Amino acid sequence: SSTSLEEDPLRILRVFRFSASGFKIDEKIFKSIITNKEKLKKVKSERIHEEIYKILQKPFTSNLWKKMEEIGILEVIFPELSSLKRIPWSEPHHENPLEHSISTLYVLEILYYNLSFLFPKVKRDLENYLADKIYSEFTKRETLKLTALLHDIGKTKTYSIDENNLVHYYGHSLEGANMVKNIWERLKLSNKELNYMQKLIKNHMYLIDFIKNPDINPIYKLIARVDEDVPSLILLFISDQIAIRKEIENREYFEKLITEYFKIKNIPKPLLNGREIMQIFNLNPSPLVGKLKEKLIEAQMKELVKNKEDAIRYLERIIKSESHS
Repeated sequence: SSTSLEEDPLRILRVFRFSASGFKIDEKIFKSIITNKEKLKKVKSERIHEEIYKILQKPFTSNLWKKMEEIGILEVIFPELSSLKRIPWSEPHHENPLEHSISTLYVLEILYYNLSFLFPKVKRDLENYLADKIYSEFTKRETLKLTALLHDIGKTKTYSIDENNLVHYYGHSLEGANMVKNIWERLKLSNKELNYMQKLIKNHMYLIDFIKNPDINPIYKLIARVDEDVPSLILLFISDQIAIRKEIENREYFEKLITEYFKIKNIPKPLLNGREIMQIFNLNPSPLVGKLKEKLIEAQMKELVKNKEDAIRYLERIIKSESHS
């Protein structure tokens, strides 16, 4: 009826979910959505949270997020994402950061559909991994899609333009990870979702240096950064890069990394975290702390250390070696 969306504004999002199932949206409904969109702010956060996931459960949704932006819904539910349309860009990007974010989601959805073609050796492992529950009945498959949408939100606060008129976003990954906390509070996301999204957004550029040096094996570095979510980080990185460059590069390299990850059956919890390492060895935050954590995880996996005492002695030797060098 003409009052349906006014009676329950959550139906505005449900319209897009039905559209993702193959239904066509009547033009009159769009007019009603525009009239009632601000009422979404009065809907309980938990209901919006769940409806967003139900949309993301559908196989192809990037066109829906474009339409939501066109009629002003995105600005209501994800203002951090919508504001990216006002941010400048330059090569190698070919679209503004909002368009790029939606393109990254589009590529990720295509990757999901083509896992057996792209990564035949690890297709089943990837599908089982992505099916892990992360919120209610929803899985990493949906949460990674949401992360792809939000991975560049930090660009709103970090962009700069140099003397050659090139746009830079120094520090946008860390800023974006911090901004996700506002979304977590507003939409009542779970701590598990927050931790997952923050570590992926914070590290979504991390693989670039390794692509330039393919002889370096970064598997333990990746595990030190994102724990069990190495596959998510790789899929996000690939989607981001294809959205920029319009082609997949280094497919064999990524398949090798994912395969190697799945060969490591049990990823141990670090015997010492970064804060403990700094306290025990009187260190300030620095790349050395990350290196020590990474070396410790590698040693645990190889069963060179088995308890905290072993870990402290092992790291002491590394620190002495670093000091001498």
